[in-house]
Amino acid sequence: SGTLTDITWRKHTQRLQQVNHRRTNALLKSLPEHVICVGRDGIYRRIISSNPNFAIVFPKEQVGASIYDVLQLETADQRMVHLQRSFVLHRPQIHEYQTVSADGQLYYLEESVVAIGAKPNGAATAEDEALILIRDITPYKQLEAALLASQIELQQLERRFVDRTLKNIGAEFRYATFLKRIGGNYISCNQAFAKLVGRSMYEIFGKSDYDLFSSKIAETLAQHDLSVMNLEKMLDFDEIFERNGQPRWCLVVRAPLYDEGGQLFGICGTAVEMG
Repeated sequence: SGTLTDITWRKHTQRLQQVNHRRTNALLKSLPEHVICVGRDGIYRRIISSNPNFAIVFPKEQVGASIYDVLQLETADQRMVHLQRSFVLHRPQIHEYQTVSADGQLYYLEESVVAIGAKPNGAATAEDEALILIRDITPYKQLEAALLASQIELQQLERRFVDRTLKNIGAEFRYATFLKRIGGNYISCNQAFAKLVGRSMYEIFGKSDYDLFSSKIAETLAQHDLSVMNLEKMLDFDEIFERNGQPRWCLVVRAPLYDEGGQLFGICGTAVEMG
């Protein structure tokens, strides 16, 4: 024996609650840390904080105070400039700046100044006011700085690696030499290789074989690179390069390149023109 109960309405209600919960959380995350209502004269009229734990929360006592009473002179001047621009230009003014909290922590803030009910002719009235929306963008700035530092470090490591490799094989070696990434882009070559393909070293840097030669020749060279990387050993090939559209037959020795950590980095090659 048993019972059967229709709970469709309950499941439907639960799904609606879940959807509303996600929407509410998304809305709360999008809110700025502070919303400040300020007069055109720079006097704070109302202050709303959505994050009471934010280190630079404006106390209620600052309502009625001037921007210059609350902020450092440079920051106050900047805010007043954007405040006046919002009234004159009739569009939001957005800027970023740094500030230090009472406990000495550095914050990056994004501030949007939006004039409310500004007159078309820009005439000032006692009722003029604007909303200042302040958002804490410190995590994004920290991530941006970390990514930039990583890119600079990677470029420096790559440059040292290339310089050392070129020094070992002889950058001015009478045979044409080149270095390529795993992806096939040239990262360096000597003057002899540039002369072989009829390009300047600047034109070759960062390019692939598909940028420099016909698709048929480029495909063959790419297959040779792939063979070297798959077998991870030095191989020699009879290859054709092009100079001014004319084929140049060469004996080319290609070898795998490894970085300081022992990871496959790319391909180095030496080409000797035949005939």
